[in-house]
Amino acid sequence: MSNLDELKNYVDLIIKIRDSDDIQKIKEFSNERYENFMRKTFPIFENNYTTLFKLIINNADLKYLDYMIEKIKEMNKGKDKNTVEKELGETLAKEYVYPHIKKKK
Repeated sequence: MSNLDELKNYVDLIIKIRDSDDIQKIKEFSNERYENFMRKTFPIFENNYTTLFKLIINNADLKYLDYMIEKIKEMNKGKDKNTVEKELGETLAKEYVYPHIKKKK
């Protein structure tokens, strides 16, 4: 198993625990207790991937995380870094940039 697969497995596990009924009850009672619980449950992940951990526990949209991991795997298998970066950039631009640019007439 690659480090990227392990990372994805941890992300999935954290999301599964975050979304469980028991944890949601803790969060409804106290967001501080919820965050402390999650930190105590995944201290190494939080330390190594602080920003990603915060995004996960704050229920941020992670829809492009899998895509980015796949692109990194492609580079690890020898695909040109510039090609991968262009593909990733184009995909993200279609989602976040192009819809906000007025079409010229």
